Amino acid sequence: MLKHTLDSALEQFSKISMSIDPDKSELIHFTWKQNMPSPPLSFTHNHQTITLTPPSSLCWLGFYLDRKLSFSKHVKIMAKCGNSVVHGLSCLGNSLHGMNQYHLWLLYKTCVIPVLTYGCQLWFNPNKPNKCLLLTLQWVQNNAICRITGSF
Repeated sequence: MLKHTLDSALEQFSKISMSIDPDKSELIHFTWKQNMPSPPLSFTHNHQTITLTPPSSLCWLGFYLDRKLSFSKHVKIMAKCGNSVVHGLSCLGNSLHGMNQYHLWLLYKTCVIPVLTYGCQLWFNPNKPNKCLLLTLQWVQNNAICRITGSF
């Protein structure tokens, strides 16, 4: 079924003078089943065998999607990016000199919060919050608050 779909897609692309570049093609299979294998997909195009191997996660529009749609990798990457921004903001001021706390807090709200909350509409459910993902973001927020206030 899938091979027939790929062949028809390749045929339709060739009719309009387009082609598929396998180096820029990614394949991922989403499932909630435990230990379900994800074998590579092979097909032949212009007498050339093309193999698409599914990655462990896929980045699409800045969202990191894994096979089970758990969003743990996405939250970890966004937390690392947010923490990098927090470290950059700490260069702007500390408890002795530099920017005051209000301006550091304002920079935190405008620079760090959008990074941390990017894509939260996908994974956050207010009726059933995922505490593990929220704790990862809470760690970055605690780090930022300590740097803004100058505490340890």
